[in-house]
Amino acid sequence: MMTSETGQNRQAAPQTKIQNHSGRLARQYFMVFVVLLGGGLFASGALEIFFGYGESRQQIAVVQGEIASNAARRIAQFILTIEEHMKAATVSSVVARRGIGPEYQFELAKLLTTAPAITELLAIGADGRVRAFVSRFRVATSADEQNLSKAASFLQAKQGVTFLGPVTFVDESEPSITIAVPIEQFPGHVIGTLQAQVDLRQIWEVVRDLKFSDTGYAYVVNRAGDLIAHSNPGLVLQRLRAAHLTQVRTAFQPNPVTPTPTTTVAKDFAGQDVLSSFVFLPNLDWAVFVEQPLSEAHKSLYGSILRTSTLLLIGLATALVASVFVARRVVRPLEALRRGVERIGTGDLNHRIEIETGNEIEVLADEFNKMVDEIKNAYQGLEDKVQQRTKELTALLDVAAAATQSFDVDVVLRQVAEKISEIFELYAVLIYLYEPNQSDLRVRALTGYAPQGFAQKRFKRGQGIVGRVVETGEPVLFADAQSDPTYLATSQSRAAKEMGIHFIAGFPIKSKGRVLGAIVCNGRSPRQLTEPEHRLLTSMADQIGPAIDNVNLFEEAKSKSAELERRNREVVDALERQTAVAEMLRAMAHTLSDLQSFFDTMIADTVRLTRASGGVIRLADNTGALRYVAHYRNGAQRLRDIEKQPLSADENGAAMQAYRRQSPVQISDALEPPASLGGPISIATRTVLAVPLLQEGAAIGVIVVFRHFVEPFTEPQVELVTTFADQAVVAIKNIHLFQELEARTRELESANDRLNELDKLKSGFVSNVSHELRTPLTAIGSLVDNMLDGLTGPLSTKQARYMSGIKDSTERLARLIHDLLDLSVIESGRMEFKPSTFQLSSLIAEVVENLRPLARDKAIELDGGAPNRDVLAWADRDKVTQVLTNLVTNAVKFTPKGGKVRIFLEPVESGYWLQVGVSDNGPGIPPEEAGRIFDEFYQIRQPGQEKAKGVGLGLAICKKLIDMHGGQIRVESSTSAGSTFYFTVPAHVEQSVHAALN
Repeated sequence: MMTSETGQNRQAAPQTKIQNHSGRLARQYFMVFVVLLGGGLFASGALEIFFGYGESRQQIAVVQGEIASNAARRIAQFILTIEEHMKAATVSSVVARRGIGPEYQFELAKLLTTAPAITELLAIGADGRVRAFVSRFRVATSADEQNLSKAASFLQAKQGVTFLGPVTFVDESEPSITIAVPIEQFPGHVIGTLQAQVDLRQIWEVVRDLKFSDTGYAYVVNRAGDLIAHSNPGLVLQRLRAAHLTQVRTAFQPNPVTPTPTTTVAKDFAGQDVLSSFVFLPNLDWAVFVEQPLSEAHKSLYGSILRTSTLLLIGLATALVASVFVARRVVRPLEALRRGVERIGTGDLNHRIEIETGNEIEVLADEFNKMVDEIKNAYQGLEDKVQQRTKELTALLDVAAAATQSFDVDVVLRQVAEKISEIFELYAVLIYLYEPNQSDLRVRALTGYAPQGFAQKRFKRGQGIVGRVVETGEPVLFADAQSDPTYLATSQSRAAKEMGIHFIAGFPIKSKGRVLGAIVCNGRSPRQLTEPEHRLLTSMADQIGPAIDNVNLFEEAKSKSAELERRNREVVDALERQTAVAEMLRAMAHTLSDLQSFFDTMIADTVRLTRASGGVIRLADNTGALRYVAHYRNGAQRLRDIEKQPLSADENGAAMQAYRRQSPVQISDALEPPASLGGPISIATRTVLAVPLLQEGAAIGVIVVFRHFVEPFTEPQVELVTTFADQAVVAIKNIHLFQELEARTRELESANDRLNELDKLKSGFVSNVSHELRTPLTAIGSLVDNMLDGLTGPLSTKQARYMSGIKDSTERLARLIHDLLDLSVIESGRMEFKPSTFQLSSLIAEVVENLRPLARDKAIELDGGAPNRDVLAWADRDKVTQVLTNLVTNAVKFTPKGGKVRIFLEPVESGYWLQVGVSDNGPGIPPEEAGRIFDEFYQIRQPGQEKAKGVGLGLAICKKLIDMHGGQIRVESSTSAGSTFYFTVPAHVEQSVHAALN
């Protein structure tokens, strides 16, 4: 039944397949011709379009880039021409003789005539006030323009650098730009600036004159996205912005450093795809764009695509004609062959295919007829093999099912033995396995017949048929053991002869390369195993080995699972104890002011984790008695009054024993003498554990846990109670320390409030005293100067010497008061900080010139270094002057006669800070005092020298002033090479626009 159904399915399958493939050959030939002809044409056209597109894109980009570059050069030349006219107007004999005055008005009027793009001019003096003004549209300047000392254009031009301002729009439509140049009376001496307002509408003509295609156009945009010029000026008058355009963002992010043309595909103002080329002007921060629509740019490319499409259609038509010709010569014979195959596929193996074409198709039909004859002959043999193989597979499936459905080895082996005996019709089947000692083999399964006591017999490796199989790991076969001389020589031949056994076969049982046992088959008639039978027995033996291993693994897994469960319970208990300890530590950290709450929580956790019935915490008082502090009992929240009674020192219970011995005490059964509970807990209490609270080698209390049943506490539980006892001691100590800390904190807060009050009184006193003393000191100084000048009459030599001493002391006292006042102002936070931009090298030169007479008196060389006009500082100029003057004065004071003091300046930290150094070759500062010289009222006294004049406030004030700038001040010194003081202030870096233009 099964074979018939299989044949029908086989017959139906080819028919369906042939029907589905009808007409496919003609389509395949058509596709081949299409690929060969059309593919070649398409590839040629695609290559032409690809390279044509690239060449067209490159040519257009070159043309647009040159146009944009030319426009950029003309725009830059326009700005430079305006700047040159302005600089030429500053080089005037009127300026050289009289500076900037009313006479300069005529020069400005001539400049308006020379440069039509300039709408108005301002001549500004060194103080920032307008000295001369001309305009095409206005008569006078506004009030806001009278003083331009703080304007960016004036400040930059005064530094000798041309200023180019941002683009502005007059009346919200006409673009203009501010240009300012320095006015020098003679080279290097700037006496003012010349500022011009330039109309940019002339740039419109430059952009409007760019003609490169029918619909192409150009425009100019600044970084803010404002449209400065366009081929259609109306867009500029509408104040149309271009910041949202992709090409504009590309031009300004990142900012290129060279005006290199760049071309990209983007959207224009109307959302149309355009090919855009742009050039960036770094000096003006503008960009010139030249664009044309993609439809016009690729007009020639569209023609090439049309030609390629026409050739491709011609190729497809040629492929169609060729495929029709092939169908007539090839497809019809193949269709006859297909119909013949279809009949054979339905099961008609007697059908013959008759084709007469005289070519390879006729040969194919003859070969196909021969193949059908061979299939008819092989079909019957194949069905026999299928039946045999099905029988083998069924047996293997039964063995595999038996091996996987039970974890009992004996049951599995018995089922396998019965299956082998049933399939091969054997007299007996025996299965041997190794004993646990891996030395002997014995029968574990038996079906059929065996000699008396044979099932209990043990075999050694190499002994008998079984021994040979397990030793070699190879099958042993005897087709007729009664006539085989090899078997007749063995000790088992007599038993086999008595039982009438002729056929004997042994197969090893293996798993993972190891031999576990053997299968022995016995038959009463001679037989030769065929190859399929040999393969089947080998497969059955191979199924047994993994089953035995699986059973062994299952037993081992059961054992390990029990052990793992036991360890898991231990880990869970340990984790629960650790969690409780962590919770107790957290509670201890949050209950410094509530020790009772901590004790209540701790005794409850102790009872729960030790699985006790209840527990008590007692602390010792001054008499040595143990008094109740906390209690917890399962099922009883109220404690009887009798349990709150203290335990006297003469009692001998578990609690007092643990207290006296300073070690844990456990009573396994309180009802067995001589045990004692140590105080009234409960009549039903049986097991008690008492752990002392130890602090610095002395007991201060005890923790007691108890059970109403007999079960001694385990070692981990004792350790847990001991840990809780230690933490309780720490908690008691922490609460005492916390209380002491609170008291000390209140004392410190009171003292701090008093110090703050005294500090305020000190600051007020210093400020008032300083103001009060300055007036009489000024009067004393004036009177002394009058007496020394002879206004009160001539003075003797001795009187003049005394008066000079009074003057020196007065000046010293004035300096001291001035330092005290500065320090008081700084500490009170009332000193104003006014940063500005200035040349630090010029400030150094001023300080050096002011202090040069002081250095000349001691024959000291004072070197201010080379001036650097490019270095600008952003700081409070007066405070930096005070710091620098103090440091140079100290250097001169401590430098010996004939020495040298050098001041130098250098940028640090990538130019963001400026560092000033003041070095001398004086006696130096000892290393142990270098860190204290910036403290208030600290002075260095050199060995063998008198104490320095002053009170040690100068360097402290310098440090506070530098701290106000966010800088640092430090000293490097050695007792043999002098000292060098360094301080840093913020730098102000400003790029030169004129340098960018050139």
